[in-house]
Amino acid sequence: MNQLDTPPRQPESAESSPDEPQLSWWERMQEAAMWKWAAAYWAVSWLVLRIEAIIGKNIGITDEVREMLTYALIAGLPFVLAFAWYHGERKLTKVSLGEFAIIGLLAVITFGFFRQRYVAPDSEPTTLDRVANGIAPNAQFVNDPATNAARIAVLPLKNLSTDQKQQFFSDGLAEDIAIAVARIPGLRVAARTSSFAFRDAHVPADSIGRALSVEHLLEGSVRKVGEDLRITVSLIEAANNMQLWSESFVKNAEEVYALHEEIARAVAKALQLDVKGKNVISSPGRVKPKAYALLLEGRDVMMSNRSEADSLRRAIQLLQQAYEQDPSLLIARSHEASATYALAHRELDNRDSLLQLAKALNEAVLEENPDELTALATAGYYAAFIDQDYELADSLFSRSLQLDPSRALSRANYSFSLMRQGNAERALEEARKAIALGPADMSAQHMAAFVFFNLQDFEGAQYACENILRLDPSNASFRVSLASCYSYLDKHIDATREADLAILPNAFDPEVVATAAVVHARAGNELLARSLLNRVDGGQHVLRAGAYAALGDTARVIALLDSAQQVGDRHLVVLDRDPALRNWREVPGMERFFSVQ
Repeated sequence: MNQLDTPPRQPESAESSPDEPQLSWWERMQEAAMWKWAAAYWAVSWLVLRIEAIIGKNIGITDEVREMLTYALIAGLPFVLAFAWYHGERKLTKVSLGEFAIIGLLAVITFGFFRQRYVAPDSEPTTLDRVANGIAPNAQFVNDPATNAARIAVLPLKNLSTDQKQQFFSDGLAEDIAIAVARIPGLRVAARTSSFAFRDAHVPADSIGRALSVEHLLEGSVRKVGEDLRITVSLIEAANNMQLWSESFVKNAEEVYALHEEIARAVAKALQLDVKGKNVISSPGRVKPKAYALLLEGRDVMMSNRSEADSLRRAIQLLQQAYEQDPSLLIARSHEASATYALAHRELDNRDSLLQLAKALNEAVLEENPDELTALATAGYYAAFIDQDYELADSLFSRSLQLDPSRALSRANYSFSLMRQGNAERALEEARKAIALGPADMSAQHMAAFVFFNLQDFEGAQYACENILRLDPSNASFRVSLASCYSYLDKHIDATREADLAILPNAFDPEVVATAAVVHARAGNELLARSLLNRVDGGQHVLRAGAYAALGDTARVIALLDSAQQVGDRHLVVLDRDPALRNWREVPGMERFFSVQ
């Protein structure tokens, strides 16, 4: 038999033979390994977003690029799954030109859908937009009808010393100068965190002035040579970038507090403010230079890393050394008390003992100097948030703000105390002042947003959340808080968009997930809301109760609030103002939860 006698081999059909068993859709998806493809893509996407969050600011990635990257990753998932299915079905290993065309078309369609769904329409510009486009900030948060005081921002001093590790020293000097300038009658000073947000920003003076709502900027440099300090400062009129005054000061480091006062008086003179016969600062006189440097370093470590227990312990150690070397630096003990309070919220096992220690340190400072600003502010915080002695907190905050009206965080904390006393009008007034004084002070914005939200001023809360996200776009907690504001303003499309963007890189953060569940429940997305609630294994009792309230699940609401009482959930304190639950007081079984107010 030759080859011509042999019938040609027929190509194998892509179709299954009649006798071959048919696979179910589930089996075909498993055979195509689609779950593995999806898991791998999710892991890679999460890694990309995490890397971008860590290094994005350092390499100049803008908010727009960051947003587009997120949308691109979302848009990529469907065509990755389609690719997995297509190749799994045919057991192919190469991609043809036709496949490329199909994948590209699918990507464009999906991307367009997500962009329409998730990109916010043109709306009221954020604070960042106002700065960039030369639009003044919202007047209701800036104008203080009680005063016509001039407003100034003290910018970070440039470190001209050979040791660049001394940046904390130049920053500390700038902060102390700001404290001295703030005590000039008739002058208001922008909060440190707001002013320092413009370090190395290369932003025009007029834009900084609009962003911080100030007319003048104080900028300069410091050079430290041994124990000698040479500081050059200039007073700038923000509106036209005109230099009104400039001067150099040379002092031994022992006389640093005299230097603060000398600069403050020179600023007052340049602004034609009368300070004759008035003490601008309460000076401890000469100080030991090494102790002062330890004070500034400890304060810098505390302010830069308040959320890290190790950094707080390091700050406490430095501040203790500063006070031991020079007991005249009473401010070191005040900051030690503040750092100890912060540490108590990180080390829950030692919380009570740390709180008592912080309170004792603070009381010792106020006994020696009843007008020590930091101690007054810290004592007010303790009275309001720990002891819930709002009358005492009122007097402490009032005295602190009388001495330094520019303290944005003190005003924000004072607004909380007023809210708890039922004085909603004054609370909102102080919250607005806090936002105006500290547009880049995240702690002040946070507390102001909390007060606005609980007093049902959702537009005010939205404004504060936008400010925080301008400073930290990757902050999922405040993105989901912004979603809550939209939700209670009945902007449910905007609300669910922001909630979904918060969840994407934070799928296992219980607070973010629980708040997103409230947003979706209020938007009528019951299945998604319940799915999100199932992800939260424990904790966030009041937040979860709010979601179940929106779903009408009374039994779950009561069970969660029972658990909240057992663990002492801090959200129970303001349950009567929680917009998700405040109307549930009359529901049978709910009254006991409101009685803890």
